Amino acid sequence: MSYTMTETGKVLTETQDDVTFPADYRFATVNDYVHGFDCHFEDLQWLALAMAGEMENGNARTTKNYGRDDMMAVAAFRYSLGRMTYIVSDCADWLCKQWPNIAENAKKVIQRDLEEAFKRDDEYRAESQDYKPLGHDCDRAQWEKVRRLWQ
Repeated sequence: MSYTMTETGKVLTETQDDVTFPADYRFATVNDYVHGFDCHFEDLQWLALAMAGEMENGNARTTKNYGRDDMMAVAAFRYSLGRMTYIVSDCADWLCKQWPNIAENAKKVIQRDLEEAFKRDDEYRAESQDYKPLGHDCDRAQWEKVRRLWQ
């Protein structure tokens, strides 16, 4: 394990098994990491899953909320929406488990964004377009599970 630190000794990142991630999951730290010079797509996928796992397990790195106004729950959702990878099912499962713990304002944002995505997806499918805003059929099915939280 190795660390990247500021000149004052504040830990910025931690590296384990050749994987580098933020030292903690506060909004400012994660934001700096995501916008860092060497941050790649795979790093963001790993980060989203790691944060979800740590939050779900109540790890000490996290607080009881998901960032300022539960913004990290919204960010993980928005990152996953429209993807066509395993992150969709992981995010949908996590949202279904954590829904009671997410702040109402964050729930409203997620609900609004998902309903808008369903509307666009329905339109694209009706026009038989190749691109679909919710991804493949299997991805859409995962988002339908999340949608049932408020229907």
